[in-house]
Amino acid sequence: MCLCTLLQAALPHALFGASALAEPATPAPRSGTLPPADGRGLQSPEQRSIRFTAYSLPNKVWSLDAGALGLNTSEVYGLLGVARGFKHGIQLDLNLVHWGVGLFGLDTKWCFFERPHLALAASVGFRYGHGGWIWILNDLAQDIVSDSDLVAMPVNLIASAPLTRWLQADLVAQYTYAQVFGTISRDSFYGDSQVGVRQLFFRPTVRFFLSDATAFEVAAKLPAYTKVPVGVDATLEIAGRTREKSKSTYIDAEFEDTWNVELGLRSRLRPWLYASMRVHFGQVSKSLYGAPLYPSFALEFRL
Repeated sequence: MCLCTLLQAALPHALFGASALAEPATPAPRSGTLPPADGRGLQSPEQRSIRFTAYSLPNKVWSLDAGALGLNTSEVYGLLGVARGFKHGIQLDLNLVHWGVGLFGLDTKWCFFERPHLALAASVGFRYGHGGWIWILNDLAQDIVSDSDLVAMPVNLIASAPLTRWLQADLVAQYTYAQVFGTISRDSFYGDSQVGVRQLFFRPTVRFFLSDATAFEVAAKLPAYTKVPVGVDATLEIAGRTREKSKSTYIDAEFEDTWNVELGLRSRLRPWLYASMRVHFGQVSKSLYGAPLYPSFALEFRL
């Protein structure tokens, strides 16, 4: 065999070997270590939403929220929220707007199970308000509730499932215990009252990730039952005569008066800044703001 023939046979193999040495193969990812979105964009641990999801903030990360016209108990009327993540999936948050008007509250969440396709969490909140401290009430309302106290405790179980790179499903089951008790008085009327709410509702949410920086959200609040316990020991003076009466009962609130639907869009404007616009529809919106269809907005800063 001539020298030219030997060179022609050996040259391709030499070039192929050099190429293999210059471009080492990328190791395959370990099975089960990455979520469906590969930890990118709004599905990454640093950027994913903590609102009605099982996820909590990463350790030592702060979230500052500012918004208005929300519907749930932690956002109603106004929002100036502060939240912080701790080790082991624990998160604490509060709304400074409510603190500023005399309604004090704190929420804590614990994400106790997290895998690529499923996360589970539990959360509990506590609210306390004294009627005399809620300074935004008008004079008549202030006189009526000045000796009353509000105690509320929402308890949640939450599941989140990132199904694909563009789809995530969440489900919240919440039981709320709330009670207003104390003395209500006005002129010739005096009463020791107890009025509260016992509500169990489910909140399914579907999030469509339109890009790494934008997500469209559809959610609904679906109450299984809402009961209003009422108890009054009243004394009424009319024309010099005193009448006393006691009553205790439960009132069932209708589903059409307590359900709500929400459409929202969450976008990342900067690596540390997120904006959300939402539209709410239902009787709850009408009861709070006077219209069944109402918008809300929020800005979130991650530090």
